[in-house]
Formats: sequence, structure tokens, C-alpha cells
Amino acid sequence: MDEHPPISIAIIGAGIAGITLAIALSEHNPSLQLTIYESRLRFSEISAGFLAKLVELIPKKVKVCFGKRIIDVAVDEDDESAKLRVRFEDQTDTIVDGVIGCDGIRSACRRILLGDEEPASTAVYSGKYAYRKVVDMKKAIQAIGNEVENRQMYLGHGGHLLTFPIRGGKALNMVAFKDADKARWTQRQWVVPSSREAILKDFAGFGEKPHKLLEANPEKWALFDTLPAPTYAKDAFCILGDAAHATTPHLGAGAGFAIEDVHLLSGLLTPELIKSPADLKYAFRVFDETRRPRCRDLIAKSRKQGQLLDLQKKGGGEITEDELRRCVTINQKWVWEVDLSGMLERAKVLMKSCKEAKQVY
Repeated sequence: MDEHPPISIAIIGAGIAGITLAIALSEHNPSLQLTIYESRLRFSEISAGFLAKLVELIPKKVKVCFGKRIIDVAVDEDDESAKLRVRFEDQTDTIVDGVIGCDGIRSACRRILLGDEEPASTAVYSGKYAYRKVVDMKKAIQAIGNEVENRQMYLGHGGHLLTFPIRGGKALNMVAFKDADKARWTQRQWVVPSSREAILKDFAGFGEKPHKLLEANPEKWALFDTLPAPTYAKDAFCILGDAAHATTPHLGAGAGFAIEDVHLLSGLLTPELIKSPADLKYAFRVFDETRRPRCRDLIAKSRKQGQLLDLQKKGGGEITEDELRRCVTINQKWVWEVDLSGMLERAKVLMKSCKEAKQVY
């Protein structure tokens, strides 16, 4: 009979990253005691589409606590084993062996881990915004034809329009990206109401079809991302997904990279590698060293992709069609063509070396 209590991990955030992590960890290491802490009050406020399906897969043994907005993570001074005390805004707390922050682009965990003085601790405005609107597919077809039943992209100087079918083809999702021309985002909210007049003004000259699709009152979304963080881990506390490396959406890789993170970290937190709570710091250190270079590059490449799709060339001048196709293809292949199995195997070797040397940083 095992005399040691199970290793306890607090997962902060019930988005794609947090839920996927809980599912993966439960599969790779059933002995872990996992609790998800979510700031919102119920799944119905955060669940949509893919995420709603993930919620159904959360193992029953994983506890989920709602209304828990994290405010601090620190070593518990009353515990000799260096457990972490997680404090919440409702004046409750919990003591755990490890904390994994999956609380998105507005991550409190990122700020806590990096410190308020670190420029990378909070999200930054990327210099672009987007109008978003969902319209009935039948109306979209009537407006410009059957081409909207497939994914389309209309490019122009300083902006581009992306459309694709959703809801089983019954609706069309439209996202119109626009460069802010160095103007700052001054509003507190990141999503604000907008108007038909504003979007048509921003996309004047884009042609008849985009204009017909943009005949709507959309929402206007500021596009934020993060500066490259100096680390994703500190002892038994780490961050992943958007909490670690939020990026602009131009490569369509935000959720995918969160799942890449989960693949690696869950592959390190196995019974073979994690023998005690003290081993968590090695796993988190190796996760940081392995994932951070690729995730840092994603932030830069996604911004570059946005510039390409807005036909913006560094140093000015015109982008040729051949240059555009080549650069966009290279960026997308970089996202898709990655050896995740090899990455995990190298990380396992590194973790064993760290444990043998008892070296964290």
C-alpha cells in the first residue's frame, strides 16, 4: 500500500488549455490529484463548440471549482515540504504541490510568476484590430454567390477579410482584420460595438464582394498578444497556452500550440518520471526550456503573417503574388510540420539528466 499522499496539482483556468491538460494528465498519470480552478461561475459561460465537447471528457475524479479568481501563488511558510499556497479573490486558499497556469491571455498567473516589473507580464496591443460578425449562410450566398460555402480570404493594403462556414454550414463567420496605422487602443474593453459605416470606411476600395459581406453592424476586437517571456516556470509553478505565449490569430495556431504544450507536459508528468512532489520542478524546467523557443517564434511569425496578409512589406514597396504565396506557405508549414514525438523524447532525456544532477536552473 502506498504510504505517500497523491501529488496535488492546481490547474488555473478551464479553457482549452486547462481542460485538455486535465484530460491528458488523468490519462498519463491517474495517481495525480487534479483540481481545476475557474474564475467564471459555470461552464455555460465559457463553453462553445470544441470547448463544450472537451468539457464532456473531463474525468469525474477531476474536481472543478468555479468562482475562483487567483490573486497569488507563494511557498507556504507553514509547510516544511515547500508546498504552494494559492490564494483567491474570495479570500479562500488551497495548498498544493504544483500550480499550472492556463488562464489565458489576461493571465494572472503570468503576472504572478514573472512579477509586475517584467514588461512581458501583461498583454500588449499588436497594432491591429478585427471586426467580427456571424451572418446567415443563405443571405451570404444571396449576396455574393456559392463561393462563401468554402473558406475565403480577400486581401488588400492594410487589411484582409477572412470568411468560413460554421454551424454545419448554416452560418458564415466573418473576420475583417485592419491595421491601426500606429494608433493606440485606448479603450479599457478589448471588444466594443461598432457600425456598418465604420467597417465600410475601413475597407473602402476592397471591391464589391467584400463590401456586400460587410453590410452589417459588427463587433470590433482589439488584437493583443504577449512579449516573449523570460521563463514559463519557477520551481513548482508554471504557465502554458495563452497564459505563456498568447499570439495574434494570423497563423490560426493558438489552440494548437496550447495542445502541443499539453502533449509535452503531460508526457513529462508520468509515474516513471515523477516519483515525488520534488520532481515537479524538473518537469516544469524542462517544459520551459523545450517549449519556449518555438512559442517565442510563434508570436513573431504570427505578427509577420498578419503583415503579409495586409500586403505590408518591411521597408515599404509592393509584395508580389509569388512572394506572398511563398512566405505564407513557409510560415504555415513551420506551424504544421513539427516533430512532437521527437520533442517529447528529447525532453524526457533532459529531465532525467536534470534529476540526476539535481539541477533546476
